[in-house]
Amino acid sequence: MKNKTLIINYIVLGILFVFNIFASIYMVNSHDTKNIFNENILKVVEIKVSDNELTWGYATGCFIDSNGTILTNKHVAFNSLTNANYNTIQVRLANIDEWINAEVLKVSENDDLAKIKINRQNTEYFTFESSVSNGETIYTIGNPNGFGLSFTDGVVSSNLRNVIYNELTIPSIQTSFVINEGNSGGPVFNKHGKLVGLISFRLKDKNEDVIQGVSFAIPINIISNFLKD
Repeated sequence: MKNKTLIINYIVLGILFVFNIFASIYMVNSHDTKNIFNENILKVVEIKVSDNELTWGYATGCFIDSNGTILTNKHVAFNSLTNANYNTIQVRLANIDEWINAEVLKVSENDDLAKIKINRQNTEYFTFESSVSNGETIYTIGNPNGFGLSFTDGVVSSNLRNVIYNELTIPSIQTSFVINEGNSGGPVFNKHGKLVGLISFRLKDKNEDVIQGVSFAIPINIISNFLKD
């Protein structure tokens, strides 16, 4: 009986030991995710654009300096139908209810990138990471369907994928994010809060239906070249 009791006690202790390990891992990961959200949410903005202020399109952007300069997509700031920048571009920060008018500083000729600016100082902003690895955990904050800033995580499915989009070959980061209209221009960043890419487009099938969980981001080297030029 004593031996059986000892065996049962050892089994119970073993189960409790394993449980405590998994519980600790969960708590650490949960805590880390909260920190990652809190440390980066103020670096991201909602964007809305319009030519008539009756119908609006929604998107996302992120600060890249402390002077209110925002990185987003070209297709967010530039209306391809009118071949001109949108008449009205407004930005809303995570901790402010009001919308702030933004001006377009630059749009790229060849890449889906634009730089806009608001009249605001001391903005929190992303610094850049030079590379990202396959399988690495990544994060994004976006404005899906104009619903408001939303945080999600994913992984790098491929750190370099040459994708043909609008008859152009685009070097891209493939991610596992499920994104929607309004996520365009959202930052892709790592656990250290370093920007590694910018959400640009999604994969569609031959019927033009979106394939969920396959999205693409502009890599940081292309972003850096755009900002240098």
